[in-house]
Amino acid sequence: MRLDHRAMKEGEPVDLPLRPLPAPVQARPMRYARWRASALLLAAPLVYACGGGPDPIPSPPPAPAQQQDVLGPVSQASRLYSDNTGGFVDSTRMVVRDEDEWGRVWEQATSHRSNPVPRPSVDFTDNMVVIVAAGRMTPEDLIRVDSVGIRSVRTESGDLEDVFEVVVRTMEGCGRLRVDAYPFEIIRTSSFDGPVRFVERRSTTEPCQDAP
Repeated sequence: MRLDHRAMKEGEPVDLPLRPLPAPVQARPMRYARWRASALLLAAPLVYACGGGPDPIPSPPPAPAQQQDVLGPVSQASRLYSDNTGGFVDSTRMVVRDEDEWGRVWEQATSHRSNPVPRPSVDFTDNMVVIVAAGRMTPEDLIRVDSVGIRSVRTESGDLEDVFEVVVRTMEGCGRLRVDAYPFEIIRTSSFDGPVRFVERRSTTEPCQDAP
């Protein structure tokens, strides 16, 4: 701005030209900020849907079928009879559930005994009888029931089914005796109306380092 010195005298007021002030800056309204934040929140799922986010956590695979064992050893009191004189000459796995069949089985089991053996009493309301026979073997060989019980198994359709499992162990000797024998064992166990499955195990009665 240039002053006119010719018009200036001592004591006289001087009129200076005034410049207009710049327009004030207006702040953005708050509703714009809220709208922008809402838009960002709505856009977030689209980012994940288009592959911009982390991969989804896969669901765990189904649990494998498992078997629930409720097996127990056979007590000495439940072992009714064992012999090898030829009552059962063939390999046999049998379950008896009534008194009439028990009478026939006992007669066969003791048919080669010179002295009659009294038949054990069995209450078939709560019990059943299991017979295991090994067939032709030698006097050194044995057969016995290791354990029995109910096992829940997975069927092909994926359902669980209860079966009564009998674990049978055949124990072979060292073959020193060249005589035929027909070992078998009869046990009593709790009754079960469903299917019965026999599981076979084999072992030796003793070390056979000196066997021929």
